[in-house]
Amino acid sequence: ELNGLGDRFNGQAFVAGLRHLIGDGDWTTAAEIGMNPDWHHEQYPVEAMPASGFEPPINGLQVGVVTQLQDDPDGENRIKVRLPVVNDQEDGSWMRLASLDAGEQRGFVFLPEIDDEVIVGFINDDPNDPVVLGMLHSSAKPSPLEASDDNHEKGLVTREQMKVIFNDDLKSIAIETPNGNQITISDDEGAISIVDENDNKITLNADGVSIESPSDINIKATGDLNLEGMNVNIKASSSLVAEGSSTADFKSSGSTSLKGSVVQIN
Repeated sequence: ELNGLGDRFNGQAFVAGLRHLIGDGDWTTAAEIGMNPDWHHEQYPVEAMPASGFEPPINGLQVGVVTQLQDDPDGENRIKVRLPVVNDQEDGSWMRLASLDAGEQRGFVFLPEIDDEVIVGFINDDPNDPVVLGMLHSSAKPSPLEASDDNHEKGLVTREQMKVIFNDDLKSIAIETPNGNQITISDDEGAISIVDENDNKITLNADGVSIESPSDINIKATGDLNLEGMNVNIKASSSLVAEGSSTADFKSSGSTSLKGSVVQIN
């Protein structure tokens, strides 16, 4: 604490250094008060030690193999990965997984499969802070989409061959299941189509809406069912039944015709 130096300098002070001068029978001590306003790392070309100097560091990226996805003992949504370069026999270590988006009750949730290859990095080169940065294809585990220089197709394919495929050439998006159920949205065709594995099909395009089925088509509503158009045509190849449980009305502002080889009323 400094005293007797006036209001400007009196008070607590930080002693940054001491210098002792001994000569001619005198011992003089000089105290350095205060600190340099510049940070140490800005004055000298020094770098922090990898892993903060507490552990032998791991430099660069490593290839790992996934061994377990569930039961993280710390509940941190980690997966277990084995690093063959370290030990190719043990199950590995629990590692956090980098994601396209992550937050409370939201995010991109897409875990690798057991035995998939992943790329692993380490925060500050610390072996205690591994992070899975991404997944890897190889000749042993090839991509479901063949690479091409035009790079039109991109997509997502799951283990059981459920697909979401984007095609920049056709400007289309296709969602497909292994059994052939498919939804396609195409700017090239100007259409949206839904097709199932039983050949039932709904098509929306410039010609209108088409519903096709090799079997029955049933339309049911708990409320009213209204059909309206410029012209409404109903045709049955075999028989046509129109029935009202309470009443039945047939009206026309113009002429009304009932034709048949035999016409029975009541």
